[in-house]
Amino acid sequence: MLIELAHEAGLRPKLVAGTHGGEYATFCPACGGDDRFRIWPNKRANNCIGGYWCRKCGTGGDSLEFCRKFLGYSFAEAKERVNATIPENSTPSFLRKNSLRKGGAGFFKPIVIKSQDDKWNLQAGEFVKKAHDAIWSNTEVLQFLEKRGLPEEAIKKYKIGWNLRDLFYYRTDWGLENVEGKSNKIWLPKGIVIPSLDQDGVVTRLKIRRQDWIEGDKVGKYIIVPGGKNGLNIVGDRIKKVMLIVESELDALAVCHAAGDFLFVVAVGGSTKSPDNITDFLAKQKDITLLVCPDNDEGGAKLLEKWQKLYPHAKPYPVPVGKDIGEAIKQGFDIRTWLLKFNQDIKWCKEDAELTNWILDYINNRFVTRLAYTKLEDEILLGPGSPRAISGELQDGLRLMRSLIETEIAKEA
Repeated sequence: MLIELAHEAGLRPKLVAGTHGGEYATFCPACGGDDRFRIWPNKRANNCIGGYWCRKCGTGGDSLEFCRKFLGYSFAEAKERVNATIPENSTPSFLRKNSLRKGGAGFFKPIVIKSQDDKWNLQAGEFVKKAHDAIWSNTEVLQFLEKRGLPEEAIKKYKIGWNLRDLFYYRTDWGLENVEGKSNKIWLPKGIVIPSLDQDGVVTRLKIRRQDWIEGDKVGKYIIVPGGKNGLNIVGDRIKKVMLIVESELDALAVCHAAGDFLFVVAVGGSTKSPDNITDFLAKQKDITLLVCPDNDEGGAKLLEKWQKLYPHAKPYPVPVGKDIGEAIKQGFDIRTWLLKFNQDIKWCKEDAELTNWILDYINNRFVTRLAYTKLEDEILLGPGSPRAISGELQDGLRLMRSLIETEIAKEA
């Protein structure tokens, strides 16, 4: 049963040992670690059969919790799916955690990731290969991508391609069922091919930026090829502790190319789309820094509002120039330096701010000694931009000062 659930979550488990009646390995849906995620489908747990554990990030549980964490099932749905036996009046610990999100979002059930058909994988893989081979002869497209932060090195890494002309395929050739009342063909328009790749380099989603799109065209600039994996597009190593949310796939690829050594990126693909179960799991990790980079427009404002309602710890981090990351890069904005700057901002954390306010209150309430603290106050008010704040030296000094002040206050009392 757990192997079937793993396939439903888009994993590709392979038998590697006979431990507990069979041990399977795959990449971790939580952190993305290659072959670190272990599945024991025959291992007996407290309430059901099957267990899992990641040797990299430590996430683990039984089949029931797998359904909850990675497939977005409700408790009742998960219990029925895995034939769990739960004693009456007993609630698993993971269910007792926040079922309702803070910030007024109410109950939220993320999109459940479902894997695509093998025939779709084969067709998409062949299409992406041909498109990737074709892009090198289109100088105009190569220059366009480079201006958006995607030089040749990035194009090769992410298998970006160019579709020379409009193509039509029968849905059944791609493993898709025909839909009554709709065309039995799928359309692959002329344009830039943007694939999503899993940890093994397998194409899981396809999006094409139309070459012939013009303002006002209701069909849309970006076409999603049907049959790919649903949910959001995660780019980069999910073990990184910084998670950046953007709208566009091209922006996500540019960011990851520039700063993938310390963060990973989630492309929402539109301002209104909701997180999927894997993105939701990653966003809720205690040690994750969640940054949201909305487009500087009305849609971006809606995206930021939605993510902050679902995840109150999400920090807004819009580009200071241009409409979005792509425009900022075209204007010569250094995207990597901008992304590195958040380290300084994060160091000036809540504790630092509270400590600073305490010191300033003490200074302001003692006019006689105020002049002696003028330089220190000036430096405090620089916040995270202060050189000593960046190094942590200022915070250490303030903590020592507070300790000495508290000692003096105690003596006066």
